[in-house]
Amino acid sequence: MNVFISYCRLDSSYAKKLYNDLSDIGLDVWIDKNNLLPGQNWNLEIHNAIREADFIILLLSENAIKHRGYFQKELKLAFEEYQKMPIDNIFLLPVRLNNCHVPEFLAKITYTDLCRGDTKS
Repeated sequence: MNVFISYCRLDSSYAKKLYNDLSDIGLDVWIDKNNLLPGQNWNLEIHNAIREADFIILLLSENAIKHRGYFQKELKLAFEEYQKMPIDNIFLLPVRLNNCHVPEFLAKITYTDLCRGDTKS
C-alpha cells in the first residue's frame, strides 16, 4: 500500500513523525525528504508519486492553508487524481493539525481533526 504525505515545510516535524509511524507498521510511505534523490527532477517525481499513491494524507494547518508554496500545488494535484476515482473510493485523507479552515473543495471529504482528536465531515 502506497501512502503519500503532503505537508507544508513549517509542519515538517508532524510529517516526519507520521512517516515514521506509518513506516513502522509496514506501509510504503512517500515523503519528499526521504524519497527524493540528488539529481532527480523533483517536480516529476512528486507528480509520479501522487499518481501512484493508494492514499494521500493531506496535513492541513494554518501554515499550510495560508502560505503560498508547493503544498498548494500538491493539494490541487491530489484533488485532480481524486476526481478520477470512483465516487465511493477512499483516496484523500485530510488531517487537521490545528484549528484551520478546510478548503472548500475538500469540504465533502471527512477529515481527522488532531487538534480535537475526532473525525469531522
